[in-house]
Amino acid sequence: PAAELRQAEVQLADRRVRHDIAKLTAETSARRLEAARIERDKWKAQLERNQAIDPALIPPKDLEDSQFAFQAAEEGCRIAELESRRAEVEIGAAANAIAEFESRVEYQKLRLAEHAIVSPIDGVVSERGIRGGETISPTASTASSATPLFVVTDADNLICYLRRPQRELPMILGSKQVTFRTDAV
Repeated sequence: PAAELRQAEVQLADRRVRHDIAKLTAETSARRLEAARIERDKWKAQLERNQAIDPALIPPKDLEDSQFAFQAAEEGCRIAELESRRAEVEIGAAANAIAEFESRVEYQKLRLAEHAIVSPIDGVVSERGIRGGETISPTASTASSATPLFVVTDADNLICYLRRPQRELPMILGSKQVTFRTDAV
């Protein structure tokens, strides 16, 4: 579950980068659209000026060229509008992908939390009842006949029963504190 969570987090980061790229693409498309509209308006004004001139004073080729230029600019404007709409749709798709991977990350976090074995007290694991890779039931730790998963010992409140020979009793008689060392703690 931890590896799957990490994978989902990486995919989420990737989708966020793609969303940023989609926003940049949309901004670029909007600027191209604005430039295409300016170009179209320029050629429209040129065509209207040429059409307003007396046909005897303007060569037919100039009038025809301005008509073609206006039509080409108008087509360029339509294409830029489509690109701009497409970029907006890509932003929405990228936002949806982010939402999808955010939910995957949340799901993997929940799965990981369900796989964690947590002790109700702080302490040291003094015994293991299971080994890695074993399958346990969810109620194994609470059932009275079940094997305990771990035994956790509170290292701050240990009680130690020492069996010593009676001849050593005078050494500790009257003592209020006995200090000892172990390898584990």
